[in-house]
Amino acid sequence: MKKLVAVTVAVLVFLSAASAGYALDTTLLTTRNKIFDESKLLRAQLATSQDVMLLSSLFDSCLLTTSQLDAYFTMLGIFNSIRREDISPVPLDHLTRWLVEIKTTNNLTIKNLESSLGATIEPANQTTLEKFRDYFVKLNNQIDVDLAKIALMKKAAKR
Repeated sequence: MKKLVAVTVAVLVFLSAASAGYALDTTLLTTRNKIFDESKLLRAQLATSQDVMLLSSLFDSCLLTTSQLDAYFTMLGIFNSIRREDISPVPLDHLTRWLVEIKTTNNLTIKNLESSLGATIEPANQTTLEKFRDYFVKLNNQIDVDLAKIALMKKAAKR
């Protein structure tokens, strides 16, 4: 019985700290801003590059990811307006599905970037592709961290 009480208190303390700090967690926002800012530089490269299709596709992927993350932040704002005692697994499921969707899209982008890295492209574009691949891999790692946080919240919400 004491063990159950201790575990419940620990979960509640963690959830209260996690949900209070969840909206303040800026790692996804920072990566979103890096991708968005770097994508602006891609537009400038389009005018002089011979790899226009490749850069244009990468630019589109950056805009898609930025839009998906913006939608996630909106969902997160709505989620954070729910009182802690009223949290149910349903909104957490929506957040989880959306993050999984972003990650799936990113995996496709990473796969395309990696296949393009083997092709004959301009050296400057090679560096650009490697940089963006790293951004998308980092974003997926951050999404995994957020998915783990949501899973803990979901577990607590079911109790």
